[in-house]
Amino acid sequence: MQDAQKIIEQKQVDIIEHFNAGRISEVANMLTASTRSLPPNSETITGREAVQTYWQAAYDSGARYIKADIKEIEVFEDRVIEQGEYALHIPQGENAITDTGKFFMIWKREDSDWKIDWDVWNTTSLT
Repeated sequence: MQDAQKIIEQKQVDIIEHFNAGRISEVANMLTASTRSLPPNSETITGREAVQTYWQAAYDSGARYIKADIKEIEVFEDRVIEQGEYALHIPQGENAITDTGKFFMIWKREDSDWKIDWDVWNTTSLT
């Protein structure tokens, strides 16, 4: 169980590194084929390719992660529940805003690897 927690913690670091470097396909490789993302004020996005398209558009618009702090990880046999807080830098014309909020992920064990099956996040504040 402890190994799964360490793996998820490292994968969260990898997600930020890949995203900020524009390697969105590497982020997509961490998703199940039927992954679901529930972004704020939006419809559910279903499937690896659709989620990859969503995050590629976010990256192309200039969005960059500042941080993702894991607050809690609960490990089950073939699932891990992760809860935390994030900060995302988003350009707005000549200005920029920081989107801070909370997230909830469900990781699923697939072929001896952990992949994101559900990703839900909500904005707490925009500054």
